[in-house]
Amino acid sequence: NIADFGGAVRTASVINQDLLLSGANSWSAWTGVNNYSRKEDGTLWSDGLLAMNDAADDVQIARRYYALQHFSRFIPAGSVRVEANADITDVDYMVDGEGKIYDARLGFSVSAFKTPEGKYVAVIVNEGNARSFTVSAFGKLRAEVWQSTAEAQMQRTYAGFGTPLLHIPENSITTVVLG
Repeated sequence: NIADFGGAVRTASVINQDLLLSGANSWSAWTGVNNYSRKEDGTLWSDGLLAMNDAADDVQIARRYYALQHFSRFIPAGSVRVEANADITDVDYMVDGEGKIYDARLGFSVSAFKTPEGKYVAVIVNEGNARSFTVSAFGKLRAEVWQSTAEAQMQRTYAGFGTPLLHIPENSITTVVLG
């Protein structure tokens, strides 16, 4: 379903895991543009980042496109992956509304990079509940925060110097640019 933001979050999570666990140094989409098919319930399906009808007069942006944009827009060629955990103060366990304790790290990943221009970029994928944490470097550097959720994609939610608390919505992709 090209309108399903869950597909974007899963794609971003796979990219993050490939970068963090397998040491991948690049990532590309299987199909850039192709035709969509309309299912009986009216949803549009395509494995492309852009999808269009047979006449090519209706072009749709698949939500997976925004997953790639969080990486490709801010992490140029020549960037080097750096450790992110040292600058993130986060909780390991949370309590849900029913009092059950769960591992808050599940479905949450961060990959960080130093760009050739000397900026630091972190892509945060949250497949779970909303959470907040601090990034210690925020007080020292100019920061921009870009977020994508089911409701809005690639929205700049912060620009300035220093912010003590970063809010990460549930099922979201967030990019922090420092420098």
